[in-house]
Amino acid sequence: MAEVRLNKWIADSGLCSRREADRLIEAGRVSVNGERVVTLGTKVTPGQDDVRVSGKPLPRLQRYYLLFHKPAGLITTRSDEKGRKTIYDALPKKYHVCDPAGRLDRESSGALILSNDGDFINKITHPRYHLPKHYRVKVEPQLTEDVLAKLTAGVELDPEGLAKADAASAVDVHTVDLTLSTGFNRQIRRMFEALGYEITRLRRTAIGEVQLGDLSPGKTRSLTLEEIKALGGWKKTGRPPAPSSRTSSKTSARTASGATRKRAGKPPR
Repeated sequence: MAEVRLNKWIADSGLCSRREADRLIEAGRVSVNGERVVTLGTKVTPGQDDVRVSGKPLPRLQRYYLLFHKPAGLITTRSDEKGRKTIYDALPKKYHVCDPAGRLDRESSGALILSNDGDFINKITHPRYHLPKHYRVKVEPQLTEDVLAKLTAGVELDPEGLAKADAASAVDVHTVDLTLSTGFNRQIRRMFEALGYEITRLRRTAIGEVQLGDLSPGKTRSLTLEEIKALGGWKKTGRPPAPSSRTSSKTSARTASGATRKRAGKPPR
């Protein structure tokens, strides 16, 4: 396993925050393999180095695998230099050890996966896995008959180049269901802007087989074991998540909106 900063490893155990971990290190209360450590920035190898605080081993690591319904108006970051509210203002403190898998811009809402399993986060955000994400988008003015075909054929973005939707279907004359497996910065907003549309609402409805469903804005739920496995699994070290009582992802996939799977077609008249 790769080395990590000592303060992060202490914080990931759930014992305290990174800042509090730094204070413990500076106070000489942290040891690594029996040697007291007082230097900030020290790195350790999880699973190999014996890290103790005040002579006691760190709590056994609790892994979290969460689906969060991000409300509009929050920034997907830990802190904002302008003092704007972030997703961590809406999350329970015990989940502050988790990092988001990707981002949703401030104005957008919907499904966001969080975890304190770094390998899991890296896998589901890596471009080579092409994890599909599903969105419902409301726009002004009314959709024209050719806009869906343009979204799937591709729209030129600067500097990325051609940006395509994997699938696009009209729900009504102002609403589109989109599926994307790429994730350029503000891609959907920029694609619609290039086609002469303004987005009035953008909500991510699913990530792979993980459906947002009826999860309320600002709320979280644990992913089911089936959902975790489908997205990339969890580490064998640490404590696996408690099984969720929710329906498995296989069932939820069958109940997913068929609109997100349709190919481009004409909007309803």
